[in-house]
Amino acid sequence: VFSGYYELTSLLGNITIKDGNIFSHTHITFSDTNYRVFGGHLFDAKITAAGEFVMI
Repeated sequence: VFSGYYELTSLLGNITIKDGNIFSHTHITFSDTNYRVFGGHLFDAKITAAGEFVMI
């Protein structure tokens, strides 16, 4: 679990229906203020300022 401020550098995945509910399988990379990069599966997050997403 991460807390604090991070910059989103990549978000990739898919959205589908699973057991009658919307399901997102998402991979994320983000960096902290010391330029360290973290990545993995995204299960839950809050965006505090703005988030721009392109869905194809």
